Amino acid sequence: MSLIVTSVPDGMLENMRVVGYARSSIGELWADLDAQMTAIRRGVIARGWELTTVFYDGGLSRTEVIGNRLTAALTVLARRDADALAVAKLDRLTGSMLGLSELLERFQRNR
Repeated sequence: MSLIVTSVPDGMLENMRVVGYARSSIGELWADLDAQMTAIRRGVIARGWELTTVFYDGGLSRTEVIGNRLTAALTVLARRDADALAVAKLDRLTGSMLGLSELLERFQRNR
């Protein structure tokens, strides 16, 4: 599980509220999406954190960087209804380093 912390001051990782995000690409099995959601749940629970919800986008192409449900997850973070975003693998969040950089910049602005 990969975790991007958005609004928690450094050193304050206890009692975190986490929103999860999973994505399957065109042609991937729904079982992969289920496996991602399971990995997110297990990772969050193992750390003693609260998983507020898991959003998922199914059947997206690599060129669709931000799906509708990722937008919803980012809105939860911007409202500070969660402290961090968890994904099973970083490539599920974005398909490029530029996309990841843009998301990290967005998180920093909302911090």
